[in-house]
Parts: sequence; structure tokens; C-alpha cells
Amino acid sequence: MKDYLALSKETYAYEEDNCCSVVSLAAAFELSFKESLDICQRWGRKRRQGMSPSHFFSATETASGLTGRPISWKVLEIPITLKRFLKNNPEGTFILFMHRHVATAKDGTMIDWTEDSPKMRKILAAAKVWSKI
Repeated sequence: MKDYLALSKETYAYEEDNCCSVVSLAAAFELSFKESLDICQRWGRKRRQGMSPSHFFSATETASGLTGRPISWKVLEIPITLKRFLKNNPEGTFILFMHRHVATAKDGTMIDWTEDSPKMRKILAAAKVWSKI
């Protein structure tokens, strides 16, 4: 499993920016940054730009099919803080959707720049990434 530091170094190698979707997909499905970038570009991500949620959902489904790791989606009726989500879900891999941001949590640890934040961001939806079938 790559940590956020390793993945963020790859963003510099590809001269990428605004790539939380690429980093999150790579971390969640244990892909290389390049593999994740290719999937996201296939679904409409433009260089150095963010990605729409609908295209990211499609990219996530593609990564799931390629890796054999099924996912299950849950839109939260009442958004909860990142801190509470991690406390309630200490095990497993989750893709977390926040306002204009997406990140991955693995076993209660964020693989994202938000790891060192106060964790007060609101989680709007989450996708559980299961182990290979």
C-alpha cells in the first residue's frame, strides 16, 4: 500500500495538480498513480483539473472491474464529520466524498492531505471498497 507521501511525489513526476480523484482511486484500489490517471482520463479528467463526481463514479466502477474489488455506495442522509466517520469505521477501505474533494481512508487512516487536518470536513457519501472476490 502506498501512503500519501509516495502518491503525492508521483503527482510531481507527472506535473499534475488538482488530482485528489487520481490519488484517491490509486490508494483505494492499490493502483499506480499512472494506472489511476489513465482511468480518470478515460472518463473525462483533463490534465491538471479536477473531475466531476459523475465521471469519478464511472472511473471507480472501471477500477473495481479491473482489480476485482467490488464496491458498495452509500449517500449519507445527514453528513457527518470526517473524524466521526473514521471513529465509526476503523477498519476497511473507503472512498469519501466531501464538498469539492474526494479522499481514501484505509483502516482509520487517511491517505490524503486531510490526515493532518482537524477532520471537521463533512462526508457527503462513502464507497466501501471490498477485498478481491
